[in-house]
Order: sequence, then structure tokens, then C-alpha cells
Amino acid sequence: MFVSTPTTPQQIASGQAKAVFQGVTIADDPGLTDAVLIQVLDANGNPTDANGTFMPNPLIAKIGTGIYASVQLSPTVHGIDPATLTQTVDSLVFNPTPNIGSSPVNTTISLIAFSAGDPNTNVTRSLALQETPQPADAPAITGINPSQQTAAKVPVFAGVQIADNASRPADQATITVVDATGANSDSQGKFEQINDFGSGLTLNETRPGVYTIFQNGAPALLDPGTLSAAVRSLVFDATGTADTAIQLTVTDTATGLTTAAQPIILTQQPQGGSGHVGDPVVTTPPSEPPPSVNNYKIEDQTTGQTTFQPGQPYAGPVQGLTSEFVFPTTDQVTVTGQIPNVFIQVGALGQPNPTIAGINVSHANGNNVLDSYANSSFLTDGSGIDQNYVDARGLTQNAWDSVINFHAGDNVTIWGITEAGFDLNWIGDTQGAPGSTGLTGVFVPKAGGNDVGITLAGYSTADLSNGRLTVSYNTIDGTPYASIHAN
Repeated sequence: MFVSTPTTPQQIASGQAKAVFQGVTIADDPGLTDAVLIQVLDANGNPTDANGTFMPNPLIAKIGTGIYASVQLSPTVHGIDPATLTQTVDSLVFNPTPNIGSSPVNTTISLIAFSAGDPNTNVTRSLALQETPQPADAPAITGINPSQQTAAKVPVFAGVQIADNASRPADQATITVVDATGANSDSQGKFEQINDFGSGLTLNETRPGVYTIFQNGAPALLDPGTLSAAVRSLVFDATGTADTAIQLTVTDTATGLTTAAQPIILTQQPQGGSGHVGDPVVTTPPSEPPPSVNNYKIEDQTTGQTTFQPGQPYAGPVQGLTSEFVFPTTDQVTVTGQIPNVFIQVGALGQPNPTIAGINVSHANGNNVLDSYANSSFLTDGSGIDQNYVDARGLTQNAWDSVINFHAGDNVTIWGITEAGFDLNWIGDTQGAPGSTGLTGVFVPKAGGNDVGITLAGYSTADLSNGRLTVSYNTIDGTPYASIHAN
């Protein structure tokens, strides 16, 4: 495998969107397909959304905070041909959060490419970005809610406030709507006015997906208070099914300074109602649903949809659990628990299962069970005692599982592993996704077959001898397993 990315540190202006991977090349042997994992890292090397996010793309899905992965095209197609993957990564647009501070913001974007299903072929490349501060006299945009859901019409800019020199009517606003291909488009919906701005103000779509507020037939020059009121009254009528990025840009024509707000990622989620203005809509971030009905957040990277489910009362043998959510699927998904003390299962034994899946219980913590039948899993534990389960039975390709926030009291069980049938090779403590690297072991079947890799983020080879980790093998009801326990 060969991967080449731009190596020169890139400097960008505050809020300036940029295709940061332009010029990338991903190549592999004929007939092989590849996958990528991308992380946005802060100055401390931790995955983050605070420094910015990538625009929606049909082949790259957001699977966690600051983490993106190429999608599974179908239950049987696990990777993407290198030429298509190169074009996809080359076109990815990163939208930095406007830097309203006085110092530059440094961000590292890491690209891991690997032959689909084989963690031993991964190649990592990193980009350094430096976002310069926004000029002190540039327009300021506050009150943006960057993550919203809707079924129909929603005032996406409710609460937005534009600040600038109030003594001169010199501000212009442009609104862009970007679809999953990265193009300006109205295929997923259009903006409309819900009241008369007054003073001859109208909203004009100057080209598909691009809107400007006009006054008497020309782009309006407004004071920040009038412009704020006009923008807040706009409603986006969502008619499509894919995620959409919406961005507000304000230019002070007197100084020539422009400020781009943080993009709003609008997730289309069906809901009841007539679809008219005044119907209830969800305008709060999807990470904060009402806990009584939205106990589990499901981000489906195959369909591009984010939904919530209530789950069921837990009826199993584990003491202390109160709720469960079992989700048999072949889609690439991430399930996040919004309440503590839960059992979450993705996939099912003996059925077609996802190539990649994630389970995250760090949002609400508690003591939990994370049970994934995906070929490769990202399991994020909380602050309580968590039991992690992955399955090596019936693999169709090499597997690579990662456990994040693994700490004393936690346990990970790998079904289908025997001490006699597998060699456990500890290959180091720098493998894994950037920001989640750690001790990595590979269970290699002695009779041939698919390898099973496991990364314990934050652990090192020293922990194999200092008592922090214990590896054991056992059998329950005729099923063998390996267990790694954090002491």
C-alpha cells in the first residue's frame, strides 16, 4: 500500500473552508480495496469537533467525536477501490470553527489508510493546520447551533446574533447549502421567508444552494441588528433524506472583512406533524434528547441517518442494568447510550453483520455491557465498570477491535478464541487510531484463518508485566473465549 499526502503545514484564515487533502494519492495492489480512518486532533492529540468538522460526503461518515471513516458500500463490499478513495479523500472539505481568540489554533488531521479488514497494512499520514485569529474588527457571529434535526421546516438560525460596527449599514449575508457530494445544492431542501422583513428586503436564491438577502433588487447593505433579525426569520424547508451542511457568511463591505460561521449539520429525521411552520421541530443538538423516549442514539453511516430509540427494559442476568437496546443490522453504525446502566448489542450471532460498528457508553456512564458482532468494533467505555464483548466466530476477513477508556474493573471478552488454537502476538503500543493508540495484540489462528486484533487505548507493553492487565482463557456453555481484564 502507498499513501502520499501534502506535507507542508497549512495556514488557513479564521473559518476558511479548505480541501486539506488535495493532492493525496492512495494506491494498492490490483484487486484490493481500501478503507480510511480520519481523525481531527487538538493540540493535545485528542479527537475533537471543537476545532472544526468535515463537510458531509457520501463515502466518508462521521463515527464519533473528531473521527471519520469510509463507509461500507454493501454487506459484501467492505472497501473502496483506491482510485475512488483517492478522489473522495482529495475532495473532503474541512470547515474550521471561526477563531475569535487572539492566538492561532493548531489542529492535526490524521489519515490512516489500510487494506479493508487488515489492520497490519495500515499507513498513517498527518497534516498540520494553523488557523489564524479572526481580525478584531471583522463581523462576529454567535448563537449558531451546529447540530440540528428536522423533519420539515426549521428556523436553523434561531438565536443567531451578528455583531459589527453598528453605526454603518455595510453588512451583507450569504447562506450556502451543501449536499453530501460537497456541492452547493437545493436537492435536500430550500430556504424560505416566513415574514416580510420590511424595507423592501427579500431572500434571493442567486444559484442553487446559495442565498443572499436583497433590498430593492440588489444585495442589501444592513446594520448588524437588522441583518440579525432578517437571518433569524429564515426557515429551511427540508425535503430530502441526506445530511445537509448550511453555512452563514457575513461580509463587512466597508472593511472587506468576512466571517464564516461554523457550519450547521442538519440531520433529516422523520417525525410526526403536518410539516407546516409552527409544528414542533427538533432544534437542539441530537446529543441531548429527552431521556424517557430517546435512550439510544443511532448514527447510521450507511444510510446517512441519525435516529433515536427508547430501547426496552433489561431482562437479562446482569445485576444493575435497567435498559437494553439490541440492533441487528448490516449497516455501519455507532450506537450511543444516553442513559447509564445499559446493555447495547449491535449485530447478531449467525447473521450478516456490519464490517465496522461503534458502541459508546461514555455519554451517561454507569455500569454497562457493550456487545458487538461487527467484524471490527470501536467500543468506548464510561467511568463505571463496563463489560465489552466482541466475536471472532464466523469472520470473513481480519478483524481489528479497539477499546477506549478501558480502566480498572473493565473487561473485554473475545468469543471463539482458544489458547491452544491461537497465538497471541503483542505487536506494540503505538498502533491504533490517532488519539486512541495503545497496546495492541493479534490473535493468530494456528491452523490458518482470519487474525483478530485488539487495541487497548492508553495501555503499553509494560502493563503486561506490571499487574495492570490479566489475560485468561476459558469456556462457557461450550463456547471458548479469551478475556482481558484491567486490574
